[in-house]
Amino acid sequence: MLLKEHRFTVLVGFEIHLLTVEELVGGLAFWPQRFRLKLPATSCSEAQTIYGADCHQVAQAAMDAIAGPLHREANAKTPRLSLAPLVPPRTLQIQDQQ
Repeated sequence: MLLKEHRFTVLVGFEIHLLTVEELVGGLAFWPQRFRLKLPATSCSEAQTIYGADCHQVAQAAMDAIAGPLHREANAKTPRLSLAPLVPPRTLQIQDQQ
């Protein structure tokens, strides 16, 4: 499987989160959409995987999931945070060992 990583820094409240969105470039893996991000479980939420058509859409969905319902109401009244890539995308080669 060939992946490209897109990294984002997101500020939610007073917490800084580093997000790594993976882009499926090639291989035998099947994803519902081209980009995905895996969020680990926390004390407030279960682990989840977010898929999307582009890396910014996935990062925005992850930011909304991290912020939780209280921040969603506040964010609806204020402009969204601008997501800028942390570093240029990197291509990773992942091989299954059998």
